[in-house]
Amino acid sequence: MKRPETPTHLISISRIQSAHAREVSVLRLRGVVRETTGPDFRARLAEAGARSTFLVVDLSELEYLNSAGIGMLLRQARNQERRGGWLRLVSPSSAVAMILKLAGLGESLPVHVDLDEAVRDLPPRAA
Repeated sequence: MKRPETPTHLISISRIQSAHAREVSVLRLRGVVRETTGPDFRARLAEAGARSTFLVVDLSELEYLNSAGIGMLLRQARNQERRGGWLRLVSPSSAVAMILKLAGLGESLPVHVDLDEAVRDLPPRAA
């Protein structure tokens, strides 16, 4: 019996202001990222990344992330770095944390406990 597909639902893309007045896009997701939901994930990731140089992806409600989704995160991280910023992951669910650990992404995609920790070291805005 085939399992029904669970779409990835965008909770929000928002901006926050850090203590250094730097703008950060925050992408919060719920559901799964797999072949059928990958195109939507890629589009939302690019949209959030285009809003600001610094991008935080909240994975606390993401149940599953396939290898293509990991590739999308890595590509977006490179895009953010080319613009002088970064991409950071926060609060992965236990299943997603295990997937990230097995993929060995600790150096490439920093994982933080929460949003405050992820943005703590933002550089001050140039005057």
